[in-house]
Amino acid sequence: MFGVIDEAARDRPDHGRVELSAHTPRKDIQGLRAIAVIMVVLFHAGLPLPGGFVGVDVFFVISGFVITAMLMRQLERHTGISMAAFYQRRVRRLLPALAVVVGVTAIATALLGAPFNNQQEMTALTGIGAMFAVSNIVIALRSGDYFATPPESNPLLNMWSLSVEEQFYLVFPFVLILLAWLGTRYLGRARRDRAVVLGVGVLALASFVLCWFMSTGRLSYRFSDPATIAFYSAPTRAWEFAAGALLALVAARLALGPRASRIVKAAGLAGIVLSGFLINGDMVFPGLVVLLPVAATLAALAGGQHQGGMTGRLLTSRAMVWFGDISYSWYLWHWPLIALTILAAPQFGAGPVIAAGVSVVLAWASFRFIENPLRFNSALTGRRLLGVATLFMLFAVGACLALLVGSRTMWGSADIRSMNAQVSAQHAWIAKGCNTPIPLGSRGSECTWNAEAAGPAVYLLGDSQAGMLSEALISSTASQGRPLLMGTKGACPFITTQVFVDGHADEECRAFVEQSLVWLESQPPGSVVLSMWSAYVWLDSVGLAPSNGTVTYDAALKAEAFESGLDGAVARLRSAGHEVTIVAPIPGFPGPEPEGRFWYPYQCPTIVALIGTSGCGVSRDVEQVTSELAPYRRMFDDVAQRNGAAVIDLTATLCPGGACATNVGNFWRYLDGEHVSVAESERLGPLFAALR
Repeated sequence: MFGVIDEAARDRPDHGRVELSAHTPRKDIQGLRAIAVIMVVLFHAGLPLPGGFVGVDVFFVISGFVITAMLMRQLERHTGISMAAFYQRRVRRLLPALAVVVGVTAIATALLGAPFNNQQEMTALTGIGAMFAVSNIVIALRSGDYFATPPESNPLLNMWSLSVEEQFYLVFPFVLILLAWLGTRYLGRARRDRAVVLGVGVLALASFVLCWFMSTGRLSYRFSDPATIAFYSAPTRAWEFAAGALLALVAARLALGPRASRIVKAAGLAGIVLSGFLINGDMVFPGLVVLLPVAATLAALAGGQHQGGMTGRLLTSRAMVWFGDISYSWYLWHWPLIALTILAAPQFGAGPVIAAGVSVVLAWASFRFIENPLRFNSALTGRRLLGVATLFMLFAVGACLALLVGSRTMWGSADIRSMNAQVSAQHAWIAKGCNTPIPLGSRGSECTWNAEAAGPAVYLLGDSQAGMLSEALISSTASQGRPLLMGTKGACPFITTQVFVDGHADEECRAFVEQSLVWLESQPPGSVVLSMWSAYVWLDSVGLAPSNGTVTYDAALKAEAFESGLDGAVARLRSAGHEVTIVAPIPGFPGPEPEGRFWYPYQCPTIVALIGTSGCGVSRDVEQVTSELAPYRRMFDDVAQRNGAAVIDLTATLCPGGACATNVGNFWRYLDGEHVSVAESERLGPLFAALR
């Protein structure tokens, strides 16, 4: 996305001593690149620019525009395109800086990353994929949703877009040559460009339709998550490059005057910036919404032929051109540095912003001492270039392979291997596919245990807090000779109150609860175990609205709404004749505040785990935990008392000896800061052996 800015200029053996701006015929393109990379960095640093990720789409359009203009100039001047020269320039431009970032990140991840939850393995595979231009495929198949992937889980996640661009570089020149040849053969040289425009237009339309259909789920083929494939794949992103290519093919015919050019350019820049604020990760993306940044970039490029006006002066200013110059290296470095900072200091809230700022320094150093000296060395061709490229490849791939082998062998540590097995084990509700919005009563046999047992049925209802009790309920119901049915859905409390997430009503959750209640009201009396997280009360992103009420995000009002909704669900279950047991919220690490700063195994660096895995855990005083959970315990007690239900509090069991801890030596009670492990769930079974 950064590789072709000054290709109209002849390569010179300046070894990086000549300023890049001297080679760039259109400095406004550097300014656009600066805008794009700043948007991406601000978004990844967690600053308030919800659509900053569209900066990548801006890069795609620019690349299509510039590379097409360059290739068409070669066709006009030399009646052919030198593919060898083209790819040698790409290697000199992209490979060295990429290899250094990948190799250094792999080494840093080996030290600061954790050998748990496949974090190091995913980083290693992504790095290898990046060096062979397939990291987007690796990420799509192994990592999933871009917007749901925490930075620290893959410090090389940003490499996906580079692989998409490199795949474009690999294919598009041949497409252009083929279209030019067909146009010359069947229409004549004078009309050749028409064939090229038509061919690129057809390809762009086909790619856009494919992107739209997969983003919205209208076309899935054999993919379980077509939207993720649409986000990461080159065929669904090709239309953005093609849009830039089409502009390059028709730019000479636009003939915009200076005034019109300034207006179009200003509108384009405004559209790019607005898209950063109007678009967010909750939207269908890429889909129709991506038309805004793509169209805006086309306008900025079309109007940029005349450099005057306020917008032109901004884009061609010394500062903007400088940021555009280092945009490739800045894009490479910013995400790994942010992710590694989070790994090293997960509680340091300002870490990502500081890391984003420090990455500018690394970007400048990379640009000054790696990019330019190799990029502008015209003597670096043929075997000499192959040798240099091989050395960089060996460094990056070798570092990633070492990381991969180390993570898969648990760095030769039996304790790390044991801990990893415990914190990676899946609870039955996940392993058996019971994390689903399908209501109880419509689920398949996979969510029923001891189906042939003759005793009254036991129903486990709630979110992931209920799901983590899977093993406890499976063992206790088996000993009682009672069937167990799991009605569990992550992030969905089993309450009659409407849940809102980021301003949107969670209708799927509402339907799941209501339809499950209706079915349970028709069943013979049994025992219901209700468990759910208390976070819905204090998470800022969650709103609650009681029946016929207004949604609120105020913690005190949410507590009232939560209690009302829990009371409504328990009352209906009791009216249907079911016995109800409510499980009080368990101790958390570090607790409800600050939001999102929970303990996770992947926060434990390898160097700490090698010294002793017990050092990976955390503990808290039981009195602090009891005080913290007291309001929720009172709430659950009040609901239970009003409706003749029971409450089970697991605090005493999870916090023996006056301390709550994630682990006892190398026995891990917790999977993360809010969920017990499979082994601990099994130990809790006897507490549910006397369900009413």
